[in-house]
Amino acid sequence: MVMIEFVCSGNHGRSPMAETIARHYVSSLGIEDKIKIISSGSHVEDGVDETKESAYKRETGYRTRVLGEIGLTYEGNVKQTVALDDVDVIFAMKEKNLLIVREIYANNEHKPKIMLLCENGIKDPFRGTEMDYRKARNEIIVAVHERIDEIVREYKFK
Repeated sequence: MVMIEFVCSGNHGRSPMAETIARHYVSSLGIEDKIKIISSGSHVEDGVDETKESAYKRETGYRTRVLGEIGLTYEGNVKQTVALDDVDVIFAMKEKNLLIVREIYANNEHKPKIMLLCENGIKDPFRGTEMDYRKARNEIIVAVHERIDEIVREYKFK
C-alpha cells in the first residue's frame, strides 16, 4: 500500500480538493486497495478569529460547489495536520508548503518523497472568488492525474 498526502496551507481548499480528485481517480483505475490518499495543512489553526472563520466557511462552500460540479464530495478531515509516519509520497501545493513539509521531516526518521504537485504549484484561492476555486480545481485535476499515473508506473500497479 502506498500512502499519498496532499499538503496546502490550511487544508480547507486545495489539498482537500486534491484528495477528493485523487480518490476518485484511483477508484476509477481500480487500485484503491493499493493507494491510500489523505490531505493536510502546513498551517492548520485552532481557534481562529471571526474574520478568518468567515473566510473558511466561504471557502468550504466554494470547494463544495466546484467539486459538486464534477460529481464529487469531500469526505476527509479538514483539521488534519501533516502526518509524520506511514506516508510514502507528499505533494505540496506551493513552494512555501514544500519548504515547511521538508522542515517538518528534516529530523524525522521516516523520509517520504516530497515534491510539488506540479511545476509551478497551485495558486492559493483563499479569500478569492468561486472562479478562483474552479481554476484551482481544474489545475489540480490535471496535476493529480499526472502524479497518480507516475506512481502507478513507478510501483507497477497495472
